[in-house]
Amino acid sequence: MGVAAKLTDMFSPLIILVGAALGVGTLWFATKLGMTGERSFFPVVLISIASFYIVFAFETADPGTILLNIGFAALFVLAASWGYRHGLILCAAGLGGHAVFDMVYHATSHSPAPDWWASVCLSFDAIYAIWLVALLRRQGTDTAV
Repeated sequence: MGVAAKLTDMFSPLIILVGAALGVGTLWFATKLGMTGERSFFPVVLISIASFYIVFAFETADPGTILLNIGFAALFVLAASWGYRHGLILCAAGLGGHAVFDMVYHATSHSPAPDWWASVCLSFDAIYAIWLVALLRRQGTDTAV
């Protein structure tokens, strides 16, 4: 399947809506509980999101795929760690970057994730990135929640 066909399949409105609803729903719930006020919340979310591809890679039982996805996840863990220490705007960039990663990785390579995953994760990641940027702007800072 070519890149254009994969992108067309990937952008099912229903699947994107599911990811967005999960993003908004979990953020609403976390906000009500006061979790989004904790500095570590968004970095932990970014680390968790990045780890899913490792899980999918283990399902393939291919050592190369596993190592590749550990490497990809490490980049996002680095962004989360750096953002936690030096400015949560970097975590927002990491979340947005992961949304782009979902689209590109799924469309251009042999992603170990299920076909529907990229759309769900893309919309979820984008919601979280936008929410964090809005939160930081509302507080007038890019370093602390």
